[in-house]
Amino acid sequence: MALVTSYSTLKDAITEETDGRALTANLDRYIQSAEGEIKAYLHRQPVHPMRARTTISIDGEYVAAPVAMVRPIAVEVTVSDKVLYLPFTTPENLSKMQGKVTGATSPYAFSRVGSDLRFFPVPTETFSAVLHYFQTIPALTDSNTTTWLLDEFPNVYHAGALYYAYRDMPDVEKASLMKSVFDDALAQVLNSYPEHDDEVTLSVDPDMIMGRWNWQTL
Repeated sequence: MALVTSYSTLKDAITEETDGRALTANLDRYIQSAEGEIKAYLHRQPVHPMRARTTISIDGEYVAAPVAMVRPIAVEVTVSDKVLYLPFTTPENLSKMQGKVTGATSPYAFSRVGSDLRFFPVPTETFSAVLHYFQTIPALTDSNTTTWLLDEFPNVYHAGALYYAYRDMPDVEKASLMKSVFDDALAQVLNSYPEHDDEVTLSVDPDMIMGRWNWQTL
């Protein structure tokens, strides 16, 4: 069996495994279908290699989120030469904070609203910050020939693409077999990383919330 190390060798492996029944013109579609299922699975349960960080400027209530962001984790913001962590909260909880008079001039909580990050309270000046988040897995292409997932778990792409290839032929028996292999491979990815090793320790300065309401109980 062909060794899967890149986009092109993945195509070779699919062709070899199916004895040429998977047409070359359809290989991209099979891989893209597998990628869609992989992303849906890992977007629900992100793992450590999907962690990323980027600098942002908080200069208003809304700040554009990175295009590739799946889920925010925390924001590390510099306030008066102190580095603080802003906890992520749900949009519903953040909305409950609106209209409260806090006297704060810097945000101490944030959420995600569509393609933006929303901060509260609304800052009165610009703050430099680092956003910690989970990012999506980029699609394989002729120019982007591999990903961390393909490097570490080539069987995930291989099994997924074969499942869609056999389903398309159709070869019901082999499609059923490869669906089981694909599901097991996805579970293996999730089980390979400790459940919470991708969390940022939230250490919000007590001075920032002292004397204010507990938004978690509103």
